[in-house]
Amino acid sequence: MKLINTIQDILREQTSNLTVHEQTLLGFLSRFLKGEDGDFQNTPFEELKKSLLFNSETIYPMVQKLLQKKSTGKKTYDDKTFNALLMAMNKTVNKDLRYELYIEGGKLDNVTYTAQY
Repeated sequence: MKLINTIQDILREQTSNLTVHEQTLLGFLSRFLKGEDGDFQNTPFEELKKSLLFNSETIYPMVQKLLQKKSTGKKTYDDKTFNALLMAMNKTVNKDLRYELYIEGGKLDNVTYTAQY
């Protein structure tokens, strides 16, 4: 009986409540929030302000909703926002990067984001 419980615990840890698309989008959005060095270096202040607001009002909440679904299995996001973000990702991400983001999304349990402008 103890062996069965151990196997079930291992399977639970390896099983995500996210679909492939959700997990890939989670990896993409979390990397998007982290940004790269110099991402906004030449961005005009007003555009920078809009980008940071979009991140804090749309991207970060979606990441938190995907993390919540990952841990609880309960879907808390609306399909319209999810599909819009997924379509935007699909336009910019090739097959190899998509797999990399899928793996990254599976490892995430917490994403913090702080932005000041």
